[in-house]
Amino acid sequence: MRAFAVTLPSGQRYWTVLDESLVPVPAADRFLRHVRFGKNGAESTTETYAYALALFLRWCARTDRD
Repeated sequence: MRAFAVTLPSGQRYWTVLDESLVPVPAADRFLRHVRFGKNGAESTTETYAYALALFLRWCARTDRD
């Protein structure tokens, strides 16, 4: 898992979490898009959350948690 910056065609940016296959993790991506665009959060907020979520999801995978 890793945090990744996404730039939309409109030029707006947000951060998401990619899995080992470089595919966005659906639950994390929905949450981060909601924070950025639904709650009008700052890009830096989604960056911080994305790194924290990636770390948490790596821990979940390493300890066999869903």
